[in-house]
Amino acid sequence: KNAPDLTSLQISFSDNQLLDEHLTKLGEAIGDCAWLTSLDLNFRKNEITCADFVRFGEAIGRCTALATLKLNFEDNQIKAKHLGALGDGLGCCKHLTKLQLLLGKNEIAGGLGDLAAGLKDCALLEQLDLNCTGNELSEEHLASFGSELRNWSRLTTLFADFSDNSISGEKFAQLRDFSKMMGNCATLQCLRLDFQGNQITAEHLRAFGRGMKFEHFRSDGRRIALCTQLQVLDLNFEGNQIATEAGAAGSRKGKKNRGLEMFWSFCRKISKCDNLTSLNLNFANNKITDDHFRRVGYNILKCSKLTRLHLNFANNNLCGEFFTRLRNDQLTSLSLNFEGNQHLDDKEGATGLVKLLGRQLMLRECTVALTGTNVSESLKCAILRACEADSCCPQAMVRLKEDFLGLQEDGHDAEELSDDKSSVESLQNESNSDSDLSGNSRDSAATSC
Repeated sequence: KNAPDLTSLQISFSDNQLLDEHLTKLGEAIGDCAWLTSLDLNFRKNEITCADFVRFGEAIGRCTALATLKLNFEDNQIKAKHLGALGDGLGCCKHLTKLQLLLGKNEIAGGLGDLAAGLKDCALLEQLDLNCTGNELSEEHLASFGSELRNWSRLTTLFADFSDNSISGEKFAQLRDFSKMMGNCATLQCLRLDFQGNQITAEHLRAFGRGMKFEHFRSDGRRIALCTQLQVLDLNFEGNQIATEAGAAGSRKGKKNRGLEMFWSFCRKISKCDNLTSLNLNFANNKITDDHFRRVGYNILKCSKLTRLHLNFANNNLCGEFFTRLRNDQLTSLSLNFEGNQHLDDKEGATGLVKLLGRQLMLRECTVALTGTNVSESLKCAILRACEADSCCPQAMVRLKEDFLGLQEDGHDAEELSDDKSSVESLQNESNSDSDLSGNSRDSAATSC
């Protein structure tokens, strides 16, 4: 109140047993800072119910010059019925371009749509980061939130954390509507969605993918591209129920079923992102087999501008055939986490991995995690040496390098570690041939790097 010219303010009241009355008084004081452009308030772990959110929201709304706002209300006692009042108040901040709302571990499920509706007047909003983890949200709540996305015509970045909720996909229409609204955000460049720890299956994933389609046909038959500006896509479906029965675990000849087709349909939608440069997919702990993964590699091929690829398929039932399908040769950053896939072995997994890494001449960052697989320690080390010989990246294969050092400390014989070196070298020669066919020799590429 005594600093009317204040432009930036950051205060943390985390874990202080604050009540609603304290929140209201603070809001009134902040509302007097008419020139405030950046505000960061942390109320994590208090006893706030926001029953008087109206006054707090209106007070913050008086800061009409506010462009950047971060509010952390995680782990309080906020009710859904009060979120609309907060949204209405914050909606008065007409110049808001960056908004981060952390609302995890409350009881806000039914108020998500009201919150977004209150923010409809923030027409200049470009970046939205919303954390709603642990709030028993369903796909119906997501749909109500998604229906308001059309109000932010300048939105370029959307981060939404919906992990550990009750999203099961039982209502396909709502899940499709939610993703469809994101697909209509023509200016969206960076999208990160976290659905970890829900009950989403392959069929529900397809409904999400159909809504998030990157093209559609008008009534006159003309095809219109959606999300044409999307460059970064980060999707986390860890710990759901994506896989369905498709033959024995780890089998490459499992009978195709409807669940596989649903998963493949979702993967096809990714290939529509013509401008995608960074892709991060997390399907860990989903009992996924090579049958599921096959189309992931096939469709990644179609993203011609992709330079950053991070895949986390830890603790599934993969055996490694998919490595031969990842033939993109322009990656600069590669991260592969296949820990806990016990069917991944030397015969398929490691040899395919050597071929994959042998084609990556532009790598600057590379991490491969194979702990808990049946890839032999000797072949891990041979892979490491092959990668270091071919890669332009001195930090490549950090995780495997740690394994190698551990083996040395355990006193493994050098000859034992190189038992499979000849097989690795032959695979390298295959990769060299592939590069020669495309007119790019390994030596010249390494020199230019």
